[in-house]
Amino acid sequence: MTLAKVAVGIVLLVYVLGKVDISDLVGTLARVSVESLVVAFLLFGLSRFLESVRLQLLAASSEIRLWTAVEIIFISTFFNNFTASVVGDGYKVIALNRWVKQWKNSVFVVLAERVLGVFTIAVIGTLLFIANPDLVELLADAIGIEGSLYNWMAAFFVLLAVGLATVLAISVPGRRRASELASAMKRLVAGIGVRRWLLAFLFSVLSQVALAAMVFQLVIVFGGAIGFADNLLVMLLAYVTAYVPITIGSLGIREGAIVLGLSLFAVPYPAALAAALVSRVIIYLYAAAAGVWWAARKS
Repeated sequence: MTLAKVAVGIVLLVYVLGKVDISDLVGTLARVSVESLVVAFLLFGLSRFLESVRLQLLAASSEIRLWTAVEIIFISTFFNNFTASVVGDGYKVIALNRWVKQWKNSVFVVLAERVLGVFTIAVIGTLLFIANPDLVELLADAIGIEGSLYNWMAAFFVLLAVGLATVLAISVPGRRRASELASAMKRLVAGIGVRRWLLAFLFSVLSQVALAAMVFQLVIVFGGAIGFADNLLVMLLAYVTAYVPITIGSLGIREGAIVLGLSLFAVPYPAALAAALVSRVIIYLYAAAAGVWWAARKS
């Protein structure tokens, strides 16, 4: 199954690369500077740090230290990009259990982190659509349909609700078990507290902004022109693809989504692809370093 996902990712990446003249892509990549690469590295690292703070806030019932949360997020980046994403979540659960002490609490923290991430994307995306309704027409024209802002938002939230309900239905086999889980979830949610939830949401937003800023400055360096809000929307849509488990680490899917999204805003294809590829390399370097760190700790 893993080899099949790798193969699908490579095929998708080759397809995206096949849409551009290689000499144009090489010429565009040649524009990159050391300074822009350093900034991109720092912005991705900042996004990981912000996610670490979010994890610490959600693990309210433990005394987990910030450095430990940073380490957990850092190492999970390796598993998320080189194995199935569920392995990364599994690592988080195991690592958190040393501090949270109960497995159900560890599972809840990781689940809450996932749900909060999706909720953050939904909120930011909806606000961007409200602030600029023309985006809806742009996307509708791009995929050949017509629709109002209300219909788009309604459809999105209905699909999101159905998806979450389906996951819960699959995960909970029976009414008694569902009742027990619901009671435990209520206690855990209340245990975090309103202030921690709000702070976790804030750091989740800032993490998405940092990731978008990484690609934004690369697009500018490679000769593209796009507003930050439009770039943020593109990146939100691209990171939603991380939940489509047909490739390892969304290889090929993420790059295609970024290129397609940026192209809608008139960013030249070579510049969009160069930004997507360089950001992918940066993520892989972080993930590889995390893998080395994890292996060194195990030995």
